[in-house]
Amino acid sequence: LFALITFLAMTHLMNAQYSGTKEANDSQYINNFSPIDGDDGLDCAQGDDSNGFETGINIIAGGIFRNTDDFIVSPNNTLNIQSVEINLLTEEPITSLNLNFYNDDNGSPGSTLVESASGLIPYSQVVIGNSLGYNVYAVFVEVDMSFEGGSSGATYWMQPSAESPTVFWELSTAGTLGEPIHTSRSGGAWESMANGSQGVFKLHCNVATPPGDQCLFSMSGVEPITRVVMADVDNTSSATSSTGLEDFTNLMIMAEAGGTYNIALEGNTSGTFTNYFTVFIRTSNDDVWSSYETFEIGTITNSTGEDGHQATGTITIPTSFQEGEYLLRVVKNFSSSPIDPCRMYGFGQGEDYTLVIGESEDCSGTPDGGLAAVNPEMGNVNSTYSVSASDYTFGNGLTYQWESNKDGAGWIDEGNQEDHFVAYIATAPAENGIEVEWRLKVTCTISEESSFSETATFTTGLVYCNPTRNCEDNDMITNVTFQEIDNSTTCSLDGYGAFTAMSATVRSGGTYPISVTVGDGWTSESVSVWIDFNDNATFEEDEFFFIGTGSNETLTSNISIPSAVADGDYRMRVRVAGVGGPRATWDMACDESQGYGETEDYTVIVDGVVGTEDFLSTNFTYYPNPMGDVLYITANKNIESISAYNLLGHELLSSKHFADGKVDVSSLSTGTYFFRITFDSGQSENFKVLKK
Repeated sequence: LFALITFLAMTHLMNAQYSGTKEANDSQYINNFSPIDGDDGLDCAQGDDSNGFETGINIIAGGIFRNTDDFIVSPNNTLNIQSVEINLLTEEPITSLNLNFYNDDNGSPGSTLVESASGLIPYSQVVIGNSLGYNVYAVFVEVDMSFEGGSSGATYWMQPSAESPTVFWELSTAGTLGEPIHTSRSGGAWESMANGSQGVFKLHCNVATPPGDQCLFSMSGVEPITRVVMADVDNTSSATSSTGLEDFTNLMIMAEAGGTYNIALEGNTSGTFTNYFTVFIRTSNDDVWSSYETFEIGTITNSTGEDGHQATGTITIPTSFQEGEYLLRVVKNFSSSPIDPCRMYGFGQGEDYTLVIGESEDCSGTPDGGLAAVNPEMGNVNSTYSVSASDYTFGNGLTYQWESNKDGAGWIDEGNQEDHFVAYIATAPAENGIEVEWRLKVTCTISEESSFSETATFTTGLVYCNPTRNCEDNDMITNVTFQEIDNSTTCSLDGYGAFTAMSATVRSGGTYPISVTVGDGWTSESVSVWIDFNDNATFEEDEFFFIGTGSNETLTSNISIPSAVADGDYRMRVRVAGVGGPRATWDMACDESQGYGETEDYTVIVDGVVGTEDFLSTNFTYYPNPMGDVLYITANKNIESISAYNLLGHELLSSKHFADGKVDVSSLSTGTYFFRITFDSGQSENFKVLKK
């Protein structure tokens, strides 16, 4: 993380450009000197490998920074380079690449320009992944350059620059070839990269064959599509989905070649922003979308996705389409119209459907009801979920009716009967543990025969978000101590640790200390805690506790349990984020945009109320009740301290000094208070007193 911010400072970039989670994607590379066909000569195919697309450094042509990395030529060898392969992070393919090669001067780039080439047009630019809001391209350029090793071997330095508005050379902290990247600012001295990062590149002794194309669709921020209406499909989906590409290929859009069909699209723009819709239909029989049809539909602005705002248009199916199934992808994107079904976009979502080309026929006999499905299969009370079906009969003369059965009470119609299939958006029951069965009734009005789909079941229950974070740079929780919990951990998989089997026992109305120890990934590691007191699987503002900010230290605070909380088990969430305290706000319990950090979940058991007179073996009395300005206490054990709390659990009075059993309570206003007596044996007792 420190290295990443250093790069940002060097490139004068906004911090927001790199605020996303690092994504560990597989690389096509193997070792530093791994030959490929025709590339197995001495010193050929050397370079440093990708390490999951960690970060990048600015190589924009004409900028103030120069960045260079070294390679070697063995003694008495001539290295003839025919192509250069380099990994670049950028939004779009680069226009051209420039390469300067310098001599070595005691482990740093020298002043002698040994070779150079400018305006190299890449013969291939293949998207091999995405990270930090950019596509990662493997860029290949053809060259013809020779470098001599001399009698004792030689080191040379390659300095690339690219013609592109924004472009970064991928860096790896796992590189082992020679010296780290060296950087020069404004023509100044070369300085070695402090964290030892290497540039990701390969020098080939042949014209290297690029890797095969991949369809790497992704969204750096999900702003969902919520409704797709076309032909016989009307599919509504969640306005709060966190999935970048939704799979609705079980829904079949029936169409005919040469036909023209209206389409209406809705979605969540997450504020007063304009989003663009494009529909792609894949015409190739492969997974990389080597050929496809494109239909730009239109825009929506300032929509919740549930307010009826629509982008509308028409799609005319080419007459060349043969009968069969095609993949149809709907893409929504902020700011500009999507132009590629297989790229990374900033904010939006994609949805896949099955387009079936054929001629509709009149129904006959008994239709097939197909298979019903609910998404999700479990959800929180009063939440929304979608009900859909697949493999049902389609054609002329058919009607479709959804039916539900709540906890075996009997089947009832839901929504309207339609002459085309329409998915249904349902609202979950208001109680946990309720099962709702769903089925689709399909009727052929010509034969007057009906059938039902196989059923699907939705169940209400507590479903918490499990955010994915990156704690591999030590932005992590190393210990949580709270009541019986004393849990020391390392970085959890995907930055989320489920420790709900560990519990802390408290009483309503009480205040309890908590400590959270954090790592040293950043100078500011901020800790927050939530307890879901109302048991609705949502962490709310009045359930939030800010613990503190630090680095490689233990942060402490108090957790106050509201007096109205009933006995039971409650989810407690502990979160650390590599941000300053003002950014660690109550609404970040499910957040993934603050990518560096970790989340851990525990269980809090509320058992009793502060003030329960459970005196065990200790005999003591207190009077009067109601009290005035003095409370008298007598006990058969030595009293170490007395504390008083209000109904919110806030400590208002604490005393270790009192004579003749007198406690001065004159500072307390009229009301109800809980008192805690702690004896020198460590035992404590609680009771409730009214103040006049």
